[in-house]
Amino acid sequence: MTPREKLFALLNEYGPLAIEHLTLTNIRREDEMELEWEKVKLNFLFPTLDSLDRLFILAVFSARRGYNQSINNPEAKPESVNELERIFMERKQTLLAADFYSALTPLQKEILQTDYLTVRFRER
Repeated sequence: MTPREKLFALLNEYGPLAIEHLTLTNIRREDEMELEWEKVKLNFLFPTLDSLDRLFILAVFSARRGYNQSINNPEAKPESVNELERIFMERKQTLLAADFYSALTPLQKEILQTDYLTVRFRER
């Protein structure tokens, strides 16, 4: 098992407990739950970052999600797609230049790149 696989296996053990806690705090909307789950993941995967740095990664995640949804939506207006791309790329570049980025482990950088900084195109 690779270090990444081990880390995500631990996350999958930790996750249900965190989700149970979130459910008890009355989060009802699916999009709220998704963002809360991302916060839990970020706390687990990047425990040495302060809360502002983790919130910035969450902002990159949100921008990536919006851009990813728009490029995979055939009905999206090109102007909207371009604006979402600009926001995502701006946040991505800011994150890569942030002071905390150089202090991350190689595994943490790989997770950021794969899970937060890469846009996935839907196969047609």
